[in-house]
Amino acid sequence: MKFGIHYAYWENDWDTDLKQYCYKAADLGFDALEISGNAMLVMSDEELKALAGAADKAGVTVYPCHGMAKNRDVASEDPAIRERGFAQLRELFNQMDVAGFKQLGGILYSYWPAYDFSTTTTDLQKAREISLQSMDLIAKEAKKHDITLTLEVVNRFENFMFNTAKEGVEFVQKLGHENVKLLLDAFHMNIEEDFLGDAIRTAGKHLGHFHIGECNRKVPGQGHMPWDDIARGLQDIGYDGVVAMEPFVLEGGEVGDSIRLWHNLVEGDVDLDKDIRGALDFIKGKFLKQPV
Repeated sequence: MKFGIHYAYWENDWDTDLKQYCYKAADLGFDALEISGNAMLVMSDEELKALAGAADKAGVTVYPCHGMAKNRDVASEDPAIRERGFAQLRELFNQMDVAGFKQLGGILYSYWPAYDFSTTTTDLQKAREISLQSMDLIAKEAKKHDITLTLEVVNRFENFMFNTAKEGVEFVQKLGHENVKLLLDAFHMNIEEDFLGDAIRTAGKHLGHFHIGECNRKVPGQGHMPWDDIARGLQDIGYDGVVAMEPFVLEGGEVGDSIRLWHNLVEGDVDLDKDIRGALDFIKGKFLKQPV
């Protein structure tokens, strides 16, 4: 099992110098750095190669995560909108080739954040059918680049396509591509799942990436998330992939707006590095201990 951190823990905007966070992540004891797909899309080949070089030097693996905009929704009934989505993903795959990154996660099957949706049951079924057709093409294109896709299951307030591990498994099974897996996120699971350990066991072999954070978006250990239950679920399925922390604690900017964070979750002179290092120790103590 490897442990990662999203650079936006320290940032208000998605577009920033990502190289520094390769070294910061490594210095804090992380194996992986999660970055924004949007940030990659505006990078030159030279910048992408420099990022890859920094990651290699620091000894961390970089994982892009992306949310499609509504005007690039590959589940849209409008073929022009879908084509814009296809074009952006093709561009992102090419950028990943330059950097040598081999896994892309996120809301690739629809759009995010979908706070403005109004979808009837009938429309939902049609959206799923279109999404499956689109993801079939996208998965085939990703395979040409040797890229694995991990589709993130998010809560009902951020998207409607699937909100539980069971629904996510049904989607990827219908899709039927070996290079498409699920990305579960403890924050979203806390809203949608009865028991988080059971949801992880439901995902089973389909789980390709795992996000963690507290129910309040703070670092692990600063909330009431059932970490022992989560740990047992991961141990039961023999999960050996990446566990990436996604705490978002700073209000303002693009990150705060996207996450809907309207006030700082840290107060005063807080040492963010100390907090996240403590959270990593806490999670390793839970996830790496022998099951009982």
